[in-house]
Amino acid sequence: MADLNEKVLAELDALVEHGRHTRKLRISWSSVLAACEIGEYQVIPLTSSAELREEGSAMRHCVGSHDVLCAAGTYLVSSIRNLDNKRLATMSLVYDQFGWHLDQIKGLGNAEVVYTEETFYSGERTETIRECSDLNYIAQEILRQCRLQSSYS
Repeated sequence: MADLNEKVLAELDALVEHGRHTRKLRISWSSVLAACEIGEYQVIPLTSSAELREEGSAMRHCVGSHDVLCAAGTYLVSSIRNLDNKRLATMSLVYDQFGWHLDQIKGLGNAEVVYTEETFYSGERTETIRECSDLNYIAQEILRQCRLQSSYS
């Protein structure tokens, strides 16, 4: 995958020289995926430091600190929203020597959104059924599309 480009390196050098934290980077990058709708969901690739910080703040998790990885081309973050633009989850993919892989998909405050669990009493014992949520299938489809796009590049 691509190394950090000269603009990103220059900005990192400037921040280190002035003693600032890298969370204040103002960089942008491209995504192998375009924004799309899948069923009742929107998938919006996040392609700048500002978009990552906004997502992290809205969803109360640390995705805002991953801009250097994204700019390097080894990390891809997308916001999964409903059709009314309400944020439901943040999904990240990571690139290694074997290609793209699902890193994580988290809801508000890092809540689990890939599985749903239902616990009930069956008359004899307490049972729990764990099933994949719609968001799990959305993430798998985005991963499939990302792998396809990367194979054409």
